[in-house]
Amino acid sequence: MKKIINGIEVDVIKRNVKSIRIKIDRELNVSLIIPSRCSEKAGVDFFVSKIDWVKNKLTQKPVKREVDFANKGKVFVFGKEYEIVTMQSSVNRSFIDGDNLVICAKNTERDNIKVRYEKFLKESLLDISAEYFAKWEEKTGLKKTSLAIRKTVSRWGSCNSLTGAINLSLYLACLPEICLDYVVLHELCHLRYANHGEFFKRELDKFMPNWRNIRSFLREKGNGYLYK
Repeated sequence: MKKIINGIEVDVIKRNVKSIRIKIDRELNVSLIIPSRCSEKAGVDFFVSKIDWVKNKLTQKPVKREVDFANKGKVFVFGKEYEIVTMQSSVNRSFIDGDNLVICAKNTERDNIKVRYEKFLKESLLDISAEYFAKWEEKTGLKKTSLAIRKTVSRWGSCNSLTGAINLSLYLACLPEICLDYVVLHELCHLRYANHGEFFKRELDKFMPNWRNIRSFLREKGNGYLYK
Protein backbone atom coordinates (compact mmCIF):
# COMPACT_ATOMS: atom_id res chain seq x y z
CA MET A 1 0.00 0.00 0.00
CA LYS A 2 1.39 3.39 -1.02
CA LYS A 3 1.32 6.25 1.49
CA ILE A 4 2.74 9.75 1.57
CA ILE A 5 4.69 10.28 4.80
CA ASN A 6 6.29 13.69 5.34
CA GLY A 7 6.10 14.33 1.61
CA ILE A 8 7.76 11.02 0.67
CA GLU A 9 5.97 8.25 -1.21
CA VAL A 10 6.40 5.06 0.82
CA ASP A 11 5.38 1.49 0.07
CA VAL A 12 4.00 0.25 3.41
CA ILE A 13 4.28 -3.53 3.75
CA LYS A 14 3.09 -5.83 6.52
CA ARG A 15 5.32 -8.86 6.82
CA ASN A 16 6.28 -11.61 9.25
CA VAL A 17 9.50 -9.92 10.45
CA LYS A 18 10.83 -9.20 13.93
CA SER A 19 11.32 -5.44 13.69
CA ILE A 20 10.30 -2.37 11.71
CA ARG A 21 12.60 -1.69 8.77
CA ILE A 22 13.05 1.02 6.17
CA LYS A 23 14.41 -0.04 2.80
CA ILE A 24 15.61 2.27 0.02
CA ASP A 25 16.68 0.54 -3.17
CA ARG A 26 19.08 1.83 -5.83
CA GLU A 27 16.18 3.30 -7.79
CA LEU A 28 15.29 5.30 -4.66
CA ASN A 29 12.03 3.44 -4.03
CA VAL A 30 11.21 3.65 -0.31
CA SER A 31 9.61 0.78 1.60
CA LEU A 32 8.46 0.64 5.21
CA ILE A 33 8.29 -2.95 6.41
CA ILE A 34 6.17 -3.46 9.52
CA PRO A 35 5.89 -6.69 11.57
CA SER A 36 2.44 -8.26 11.34
CA ARG A 37 1.91 -7.80 15.07
CA CYS A 38 2.60 -4.03 14.96
CA SER A 39 0.14 -1.30 14.10
CA GLU A 40 0.59 0.83 11.03
CA LYS A 41 0.78 3.89 13.29
CA ALA A 42 3.80 2.41 15.08
CA GLY A 43 5.48 1.91 11.73
CA VAL A 44 4.72 5.45 10.56
CA ASP A 45 5.97 6.88 13.86
CA PHE A 46 9.22 4.96 13.43
CA PHE A 47 9.56 6.25 9.86
CA VAL A 48 9.04 9.85 10.99
CA SER A 49 11.68 9.40 13.70
CA LYS A 50 14.15 8.38 10.97
CA ILE A 51 13.13 11.06 8.48
CA ASP A 52 16.51 12.84 8.47
CA TRP A 53 18.25 9.55 7.64
CA VAL A 54 15.71 8.83 4.88
CA LYS A 55 16.10 12.27 3.30
CA ASN A 56 19.88 11.97 3.41
CA LYS A 57 19.72 8.62 1.62
CA LEU A 58 17.38 10.01 -1.02
CA THR A 59 19.83 12.80 -1.85
CA GLN A 60 22.50 10.20 -2.63
CA LYS A 61 21.19 9.70 -6.14
CA PRO A 62 22.57 6.84 -8.24
CA VAL A 63 25.50 7.91 -10.37
CA LYS A 64 25.31 6.58 -13.91
CA ARG A 65 27.95 7.65 -16.40
CA GLU A 66 26.87 8.84 -19.82
CA VAL A 67 28.74 6.63 -22.29
CA ASP A 68 29.24 7.52 -25.94
CA PHE A 69 29.10 3.99 -27.31
CA ALA A 70 29.59 5.17 -30.90
CA ASN A 71 32.69 7.29 -30.35
CA LYS A 72 35.35 5.80 -28.08
CA GLY A 73 33.30 5.89 -24.90
CA LYS A 74 34.73 4.34 -21.74
CA VAL A 75 33.13 1.39 -19.98
CA PHE A 76 33.98 -1.00 -17.17
CA VAL A 77 34.52 -4.73 -17.38
CA PHE A 78 35.07 -6.34 -13.96
CA GLY A 79 36.31 -3.12 -12.44
CA LYS A 80 38.76 -2.12 -15.16
CA GLU A 81 38.00 0.78 -17.50
CA TYR A 82 38.29 0.22 -21.24
CA GLU A 83 37.84 2.46 -24.25
CA ILE A 84 35.38 1.21 -26.82
CA VAL A 85 36.84 0.77 -30.30
CA THR A 86 34.29 -0.10 -32.98
CA MET A 87 35.08 -1.93 -36.19
CA GLN A 88 32.65 -2.55 -39.03
CA SER A 89 32.62 -6.24 -39.79
CA SER A 90 30.37 -8.90 -41.27
CA VAL A 91 31.00 -10.95 -38.10
CA ASN A 92 29.71 -9.74 -34.72
CA ARG A 93 32.30 -10.26 -32.01
CA SER A 94 33.81 -8.41 -29.05
CA PHE A 95 37.16 -8.82 -27.32
CA ILE A 96 39.60 -7.01 -25.06
CA ASP A 97 42.84 -5.80 -26.59
CA GLY A 98 45.04 -4.03 -24.04
CA ASP A 99 43.08 -1.06 -22.73
CA ASN A 100 40.48 -1.31 -25.48
CA LEU A 101 37.22 -3.21 -25.76
CA VAL A 102 36.98 -3.93 -29.48
CA ILE A 103 33.44 -4.38 -30.77
CA CYS A 104 33.07 -5.68 -34.31
CA ALA A 105 29.60 -5.37 -35.83
CA LYS A 106 27.79 -4.83 -39.09
CA ASN A 107 25.97 -1.89 -37.57
CA THR A 108 28.22 0.48 -35.59
CA GLU A 109 25.49 2.89 -34.51
CA ARG A 110 25.31 3.70 -30.79
CA ASP A 111 22.32 1.55 -29.84
CA ASN A 112 23.69 -1.53 -31.54
CA ILE A 113 27.15 -1.08 -29.99
CA LYS A 114 25.49 -0.84 -26.57
CA VAL A 115 23.65 -4.10 -27.29
CA ARG A 116 26.94 -5.77 -28.31
CA TYR A 117 28.61 -4.48 -25.12
CA GLU A 118 25.83 -5.93 -22.98
CA LYS A 119 26.09 -9.24 -24.81
CA PHE A 120 29.83 -9.26 -24.06
CA LEU A 121 29.10 -8.51 -20.39
CA LYS A 122 26.58 -11.35 -20.17
CA GLU A 123 28.90 -13.90 -21.75
CA SER A 124 31.78 -12.79 -19.52
CA LEU A 125 29.58 -12.91 -16.41
CA LEU A 126 28.37 -16.42 -17.20
CA ASP A 127 31.94 -17.64 -17.71
CA ILE A 128 33.43 -16.11 -14.58
CA SER A 129 30.45 -16.70 -12.28
CA ALA A 130 30.70 -20.40 -13.15
CA GLU A 131 34.10 -20.45 -11.44
CA TYR A 132 32.76 -18.77 -8.30
CA PHE A 133 29.71 -21.01 -8.14
CA ALA A 134 31.95 -24.07 -8.44
CA LYS A 135 34.14 -22.78 -5.61
CA TRP A 136 31.35 -21.88 -3.19
CA GLU A 137 29.13 -24.84 -3.98
CA GLU A 138 32.01 -27.13 -3.04
CA LYS A 139 32.80 -25.23 0.16
CA THR A 140 29.21 -24.74 1.36
CA GLY A 141 27.60 -27.91 0.06
CA LEU A 142 24.83 -25.76 -1.42
CA LYS A 143 23.91 -25.98 -5.10
CA LYS A 144 21.76 -23.80 -7.32
CA THR A 145 19.32 -25.44 -9.72
CA SER A 146 19.46 -22.71 -12.37
CA LEU A 147 21.08 -19.37 -13.13
CA ALA A 148 19.67 -16.40 -15.04
CA ILE A 149 21.23 -13.03 -15.85
CA ARG A 150 18.87 -10.08 -15.53
CA LYS A 151 19.28 -6.35 -16.20
CA THR A 152 18.28 -5.49 -12.64
CA VAL A 153 19.38 -2.30 -10.96
CA SER A 154 17.45 -2.61 -7.69
CA ARG A 155 19.47 -5.61 -6.51
CA TRP A 156 22.71 -7.34 -7.47
CA GLY A 157 21.28 -10.82 -7.09
CA SER A 158 18.28 -12.80 -5.92
CA CYS A 159 17.51 -16.35 -4.89
CA ASN A 160 14.38 -18.47 -4.74
CA SER A 161 15.15 -20.59 -1.69
CA LEU A 162 12.31 -22.99 -2.55
CA THR A 163 13.36 -23.79 -6.12
CA GLY A 164 17.11 -23.13 -5.89
CA ALA A 165 16.97 -20.69 -8.81
CA ILE A 166 19.44 -17.80 -8.65
CA ASN A 167 19.47 -14.54 -10.63
CA LEU A 168 22.48 -12.26 -11.03
CA SER A 169 22.45 -8.67 -12.22
CA LEU A 170 24.15 -8.15 -15.57
CA TYR A 171 25.85 -5.09 -14.09
CA LEU A 172 27.97 -7.25 -11.78
CA ALA A 173 30.15 -7.70 -14.87
CA CYS A 174 31.03 -3.99 -14.60
CA LEU A 175 32.23 -4.25 -10.99
CA PRO A 176 35.44 -5.67 -9.51
CA GLU A 177 35.35 -9.47 -9.37
CA ILE A 178 35.38 -9.50 -5.57
CA CYS A 179 31.80 -8.17 -5.73
CA LEU A 180 30.71 -11.11 -7.87
CA ASP A 181 32.48 -13.46 -5.48
CA TYR A 182 30.48 -12.03 -2.56
CA VAL A 183 27.12 -11.97 -4.37
CA VAL A 184 27.48 -15.59 -5.47
CA LEU A 185 28.17 -16.69 -1.89
CA HIS A 186 25.39 -14.45 -0.57
CA GLU A 187 22.77 -15.96 -2.88
CA LEU A 188 23.90 -19.54 -2.24
CA CYS A 189 23.61 -18.96 1.52
CA HIS A 190 19.97 -18.01 0.94
CA LEU A 191 19.39 -21.63 -0.06
CA ARG A 192 19.96 -22.44 3.61
CA TYR A 193 18.57 -19.26 5.22
CA ALA A 194 15.90 -17.38 3.30
CA ASN A 195 16.15 -14.14 5.30
CA HIS A 196 19.05 -11.90 6.38
CA GLY A 197 18.89 -12.87 10.04
CA GLU A 198 21.71 -13.73 12.42
CA PHE A 199 22.10 -17.32 11.21
CA PHE A 200 22.49 -16.06 7.64
CA LYS A 201 25.14 -13.53 8.72
CA ARG A 202 27.02 -16.18 10.67
CA GLU A 203 27.10 -18.32 7.54
CA LEU A 204 28.65 -15.45 5.59
CA ASP A 205 31.10 -14.78 8.44
CA LYS A 206 32.21 -18.40 8.32
CA PHE A 207 33.08 -18.38 4.63
CA MET A 208 33.91 -14.71 3.95
CA PRO A 209 34.87 -12.73 7.08
CA ASN A 210 35.24 -9.46 5.11
CA TRP A 211 31.81 -9.60 3.45
CA ARG A 212 30.60 -6.45 5.22
CA ASN A 213 33.37 -4.41 3.60
CA ILE A 214 32.34 -5.67 0.16
CA ARG A 215 28.68 -4.95 0.89
CA SER A 216 29.62 -1.38 1.89
CA PHE A 217 31.58 -0.97 -1.33
CA LEU A 218 28.58 -2.11 -3.36
CA ARG A 219 26.26 0.28 -1.56
CA GLU A 220 28.56 3.30 -1.65
CA LYS A 221 30.43 2.93 -4.94
CA GLY A 222 28.68 0.29 -7.02
CA ASN A 223 26.58 2.77 -8.99
CA GLY A 224 29.72 4.53 -10.21
CA TYR A 225 30.43 1.58 -12.51
CA LEU A 226 27.05 1.74 -14.22
CA TYR A 227 26.30 3.38 -17.55
CA LYS A 228 23.45 5.00 -19.45
